[in-house]
Amino acid sequence: GKEPSAWFGPTSAARATGHLFEALTQGGDDGTALPSFLQSVACAVFEDGAVFKTSVLEKFDQGAKAVIILVCRRLGLESFNLSEYRAGIEACFRLPEFQGLSSGNSGSSAHFFIGTHDDCLLFLDPHKTLPALESIEAVRETPDCGLHAPRPLPLRWNRLNPSVCLGFLVRSPEAFVALCTKLGEGPFGEVFEVLEKQPSYINRGEEATDEDMVLLG
Repeated sequence: GKEPSAWFGPTSAARATGHLFEALTQGGDDGTALPSFLQSVACAVFEDGAVFKTSVLEKFDQGAKAVIILVCRRLGLESFNLSEYRAGIEACFRLPEFQGLSSGNSGSSAHFFIGTHDDCLLFLDPHKTLPALESIEAVRETPDCGLHAPRPLPLRWNRLNPSVCLGFLVRSPEAFVALCTKLGEGPFGEVFEVLEKQPSYINRGEEATDEDMVLLG
């Protein structure tokens, strides 16, 4: 539902990424081949903050050798809640599975954060449109693939947009289960919620019978 040149927020970008992975996995009508370095990679998107274990483990059961996990959260109403969430987000950058944070500043800019230093987050700002990179070798060999900034770009924590998407990469079911254990400990627990599976809500209104009715006096 996005128009060309429209900005994507973190959740919209994560949702679009998930749809692209699904489309690539199923194969397009135009015969477009899936790039070789993505053939064994799956993507799981969690739009409301909670991580459901079965949703990721099913990707491995279906043959994935690695799964990208995108967790979307809003960490504050009008501004980023520093006292509640900074410690948990900052700790993510010390996890080997963590790939970075998609968000922006308190205005409308979009950034990809790859580290922290003192009272700042460090971000990349890739806005160059270049040909698609179809292999790991292409990423490594291209001198300027639009993914690298000439210098670290800082943003103070108090200017971070409260809408964020956190990216992880796990390479086995065991690594994912271990990551879930970490995300339930210490400051991570303020940011993440890990559940076994997504709740199934039944429309009880359609299944109700006379025996289900209780008269309240």
